[in-house]
Parts: sequence; C-alpha cells; structure tokens
Amino acid sequence: MLNGFLQAQHVWLSAQLKGVDRDVTPWVVLELHRPMYNNEDYGADYDTGIRIRASLEPLLLDHQVDLVLAGHYHSYLRSSRIANDTAQPASSSAPYHFTIGSAGALLDSAGAIADKDWRLHFEDTFGYGRITVANRTHMHWEFIRVSSSNVTTPTPHPTVGDSTWIVKPNA
Repeated sequence: MLNGFLQAQHVWLSAQLKGVDRDVTPWVVLELHRPMYNNEDYGADYDTGIRIRASLEPLLLDHQVDLVLAGHYHSYLRSSRIANDTAQPASSSAPYHFTIGSAGALLDSAGAIADKDWRLHFEDTFGYGRITVANRTHMHWEFIRVSSSNVTTPTPHPTVGDSTWIVKPNA
C-alpha cells in the first residue's frame, strides 16, 4: 500500500509513461536514486530495492521502459534484462538496470549478498556512464573508469571499463 505522496508519484509516473509516443521517442530511460536491482551486502538497502520493485516494476514492464539508471550505491553494476528478479533473454522487452553511483563519495566495498543470474558486470571503481543512441533500435552504453581505486585522484587517461549494446527486441 502506497502512502499519499508515493501514490501521487506513482500516478504521475504512470501518466508520463503512458503519454510517451514511441514513434517520436523510441527510447525510454528512467532514472532513480535508489536501484530496484542491486545485490550489494547492505541488507536494509536491499530490502528497500525490493519494495521499490514491487511498486514500480509492473509499470515499467507494461510500458516497456528500456533502461533504468540508479545511483545510491557507490559502485557500478550492469545487469541483463530483468523481470521478477530473474534474468530475461535479450529478446525480452524487460528493462536493463544499471547502477552508476561511483562518481563522488568513497566507493563501496561491501561485497554481494548473493550471486544473481542478472548481474553481468560489477566493479568498485570511480567512473561515469555514457550513452550513445545510434538509432531507433540500437543504443551503446559505456562505463568510463576514471580511477581504479578508492583514491579520488583521477587517472590521467580515463578508460572504458565496460560497454554493451542495448538492442530493441525484434530489431
């Protein structure tokens, strides 16, 4: 059960997603502070993600959101497509969930609660994400690594630490 404020946010997000004209806006990327999917060993935060997921995931699946970006954790995580805490095939319309919270404060070093079949890449390094939309069906994602440790001094030459193509189903 959502309280009044959360219910108002849910109604707003639902209306925004329903109003997207995919002929004009083929890609839908949602940004959240707290991730719906992350398995770092912070029990209370993990439980919060489960509650967010219970509230929002049906909405994201119904409206075929392509990518969910989140922060909160000071690390980087890239997932496969996910629905109901289970990896989905690339041909699915379930969203990808990337945590990219490694641009500021000291990095996390908590480790993982459990291996998840949807966790494709994880690292505790400073960096940021870069999206390049190639066309209506292909989007390129890169994690740009700017420091390889918990030292806040950036490396002189940032490198691509991770990359993948996000391809629309049936493209």
